[in-house]
Amino acid sequence: NEPGAMDGSGSEESSDHEYYSCSEESGDELSSAQASSARPACLGERSPTNRNRGMSQFKKRQAALPQGLCEHSWRSAEAATFEVRGPTYLSDKKKIPAGACMLELANADFFRIGTSGPILRASDHGDLFPKMQRAKGDRRFFFIQNWIFPPYQAVIVGALDP
Repeated sequence: NEPGAMDGSGSEESSDHEYYSCSEESGDELSSAQASSARPACLGERSPTNRNRGMSQFKKRQAALPQGLCEHSWRSAEAATFEVRGPTYLSDKKKIPAGACMLELANADFFRIGTSGPILRASDHGDLFPKMQRAKGDRRFFFIQNWIFPPYQAVIVGALDP
């Protein structure tokens, strides 16, 4: 069993989370107080003292990879930073800034696949965003991307308010 792995039933095989960085910086240069004041806040800030007590596995994963602007987080990109083919592209090869996004990035969930295999029906799984939001009364249209790339899985959810 690997730390932080999630099996198809939704239970994490270990509550001990390890965090790895792909950056070349070690992070040892700043104290934790300096580091937290030097970076923008996240919506689900990690807290070592209470990160595992009384939380669902979903909330633990969200605390480990929060939405926001801090390190090891996820957020939407500005649509205008992308260029797309304009109406006259075939004749002048000019691209224009993209318009508004059709979907709101509602959630990004990344985890290690457990021993029972990947979660194939992310929309129906009780420990993933779509079903939890439906239980809270969210009736928006969800566009669910369920990426399985062993040993990891990512469930990315876009939402459209009709």
